[in-house]
Amino acid sequence: MKKLLAVLLAAIMVLGMAACGDTAETTTAAPDTQATDDTTKAADDTTAEAAQYTTKIVAPAVITTIGQADIDVGKQVLKKAGVEFTEDDKLAADAVGNYGTIFMVIGASKKGLGAAGISVEDEVARANAVIDAAKAAGKQIIAMHLGGEDRRGGQSDQIIDAVIVKADFVVVAGTGNADGHFTQTLSGIGIPITVVDNTKAAVDVIAALL
Repeated sequence: MKKLLAVLLAAIMVLGMAACGDTAETTTAAPDTQATDDTTKAADDTTAEAAQYTTKIVAPAVITTIGQADIDVGKQVLKKAGVEFTEDDKLAADAVGNYGTIFMVIGASKKGLGAAGISVEDEVARANAVIDAAKAAGKQIIAMHLGGEDRRGGQSDQIIDAVIVKADFVVVAGTGNADGHFTQTLSGIGIPITVVDNTKAAVDVIAALL
């Protein structure tokens, strides 16, 4: 009897071990949605950024400098933003009709003015003539200040103040608005302005206008 019980117990143990061996542990990994979520978020951010601007770039575009400063920086911003443009450092009013959007890089350079043989007063007069012609022809002006505090005060502010109050859109990158001059000047007159930390952020702003 004892021998029979021992045999039965051994058989039960063997069957139990076999059952455990047949049961494999399975783990179902959660779907990796991180990449999809990041892509969707980036797309949503871009759409939201573009939607906040009513000004849109109308081709063809031209870039000029008012004050003979920082146009190379402005050109790099436009290129990185994907804007096709023509450069004309001394854009005149009678050429405005050739373009849909006029980018004005604003800020005085004494060296640049001297090399061009023109004065700040000359540049302000040219800016006013170009803007008036653009307004009459239904063109738009986008002003960009990209030189930070180095392009502020004195002659630069003469140019800045002449242009931004007539522009359709103003972008300030870096420390140019550290004293609040741009935002205070445009406060209450309905001209949209975006102030960003650096030119890399300015690229994103301009790209959102396309």
